[in-house]
Amino acid sequence: MKKKLAIIFTSLLSLVYATSCKEDRFKDFVDYVAQTKLTQEYEGKEFFSDGIEVVTLNSCVDGDTAHFNLQNGRLLKVRFLGVDTPESTGAIEPYGKKAADYTCKILTEASENEKIIVIQSEGAVPEADSTGERYLGWVWADGQLINLGLVQNGYSVSKGTVETQYEDVFYNADRQASKYKLNIWSGEADDSFNYGDYILTDLKEINENREKWMGQRVIFNGVVTRRNAQNCYIQQEFMNDDGSVSTYGMYIFTGYNDYVKDLFIPGNYIKFSGVVTEYNGNIQITDIKYNPLFPGEHDLEVIETGRPITTKVMTIPEIKETKYTNILVRLENVTFVEQGSYINENGMSINVQDENGNTIIIRAGKGLYFTDENGNQVTDVNYFKDKGKMTFTGNINCYEGVNQVDLSSMDDVVYENTAN
Repeated sequence: MKKKLAIIFTSLLSLVYATSCKEDRFKDFVDYVAQTKLTQEYEGKEFFSDGIEVVTLNSCVDGDTAHFNLQNGRLLKVRFLGVDTPESTGAIEPYGKKAADYTCKILTEASENEKIIVIQSEGAVPEADSTGERYLGWVWADGQLINLGLVQNGYSVSKGTVETQYEDVFYNADRQASKYKLNIWSGEADDSFNYGDYILTDLKEINENREKWMGQRVIFNGVVTRRNAQNCYIQQEFMNDDGSVSTYGMYIFTGYNDYVKDLFIPGNYIKFSGVVTEYNGNIQITDIKYNPLFPGEHDLEVIETGRPITTKVMTIPEIKETKYTNILVRLENVTFVEQGSYINENGMSINVQDENGNTIIIRAGKGLYFTDENGNQVTDVNYFKDKGKMTFTGNINCYEGVNQVDLSSMDDVVYENTAN
């Protein structure tokens, strides 16, 4: 009995010692985020004229990218200054998801609790990044500089901060994260990253068992239905026991891989390898690999060309209620609704309705423009008022839990009235 008590006592001492050592390890840890304050005035300021503005969150993309709404309603895509977090969208890398979770949690909580979010440029004139679509910025949420938090917690190295206003504090936070071996500095495997092999499966299995496959590396085949910039929609048909056919779709997100555009031709039957992820509620495959200059084992492979593409005719209620997104559909005989429709530099959303008053959004992303009968770009949604009944062909895309139809080509729009 005494021996058993001695063992228990020794175990308790070990636990206390381990806890004490852990606390002692961080006793000199400096919270640079708490020490760093935003001193520039932001009330009533505009980002593009003053270099700073209060914004609202539109969406969080990953660890170092987020989209915000400016006061005038314009969408601002921001690439965080001073950091370069591991990838979690177009490519998937260790600690990428944890970095994204860190950023998105802070931004989402600030937004939900109506805390102030401020975007600050480094200079008086905001600077775009290499894509030309995102602006570089310091991102403040509820008084804390998220960029700095990413470095302090070891989710990113400090990058490009020399001769910036926050150079010194980023340097100190970077050295400290390295000293304490936090996250990317730990030398340990990321427990949220799948280091395993690719699993052969199909679109039916992935769509029917989404949670099971989330985060898994997969290999499957599919027919390209529409190309969307460097990305595409694919689908695959399956024969049911009763002889009917079910169609399952997927969105393939490659990020900015220009090599894939020549492969994503409608009708191409392709073998894909990637990781199952989700963005704003829509299931997708990311971490797609293809480089014709340096071929790899899991690169895209075109198996066959000219495959027939099935387009499913669906009603607005059917589109909005289905849980199987990304398939190609045709929506017939709908009319324009002005409320909720807009065109801006980031694309177009028009609201349409059927004869029963059911409505749905038709979305065309940036770079896809409507033109009138004279070939001029349509810049006013009222253009659609006199078009009568319209038919749209596009892919079902889920955005924040609501299904919409995503257009990829103006050839997929048919007007009842073609005259101006």
